[in-house]
Amino acid sequence: MRRRLCLTLGCLLTVAALTGCAATNSGPSASTAASPAGTPTAAAPSPDLDSVVEEDLIGLEQEYDATIGVVAVDTATGESVSYGGDRRFGFASTIKAFAAAEFLRSVHGSDRDELVRWTAAEADAAGHAPVTSQHVEDGLTYAQLAEAAVRSSDNAALNRAGAPDGWAVADKSGGAGAIRNDIALVTPPERDPIIITVLTSRNDPEAAFDDALVARTASVVLNALERS
Repeated sequence: MRRRLCLTLGCLLTVAALTGCAATNSGPSASTAASPAGTPTAAAPSPDLDSVVEEDLIGLEQEYDATIGVVAVDTATGESVSYGGDRRFGFASTIKAFAAAEFLRSVHGSDRDELVRWTAAEADAAGHAPVTSQHVEDGLTYAQLAEAAVRSSDNAALNRAGAPDGWAVADKSGGAGAIRNDIALVTPPERDPIIITVLTSRNDPEAAFDDALVARTASVVLNALERS
């Protein structure tokens, strides 16, 4: 129960990162950024919806030889879906969404505009650094760095795949080895959004992650909420 609650709270916290960073600048995900919504209200996981998705998610685990964890909260109705809440998963790059959310929560006003600089060697040592490597000379503000952390990774696992046609998606994905995750704010037409976290790991640590597993997991959960 404690891990399930942590997953749900993680979903709610991520709204700040996905909506806050989307509002600061136009970028690769701007076309799918969700409309602002009121403060979401978390409800206890619905046993009926949990049982609705359970069979399909077990089937996906067997098909992909993988482990799945997912929690979704419908901010319009308060309904929620949870599966695998007592399991542990690696976050990979989805941790950047939580880091950006904490930044938006704790740093305010002009403090966000403080300029930060680094060396080319530091950017190289970070590995995947498509934004900071281009700003060694001029640096970036803390706000720009938070946005870069959320925007400048692969954001395609849910977008166009797991959500129904016409639903807007603002998401942060992450993957490493057998791990593939996505955290998203998914907004159906003319209504408040659904917050969904999908965490997956192939059981064979040598196996490559699969975007289709994340998308199909999201589809099962979103469709269950849509029909409820």
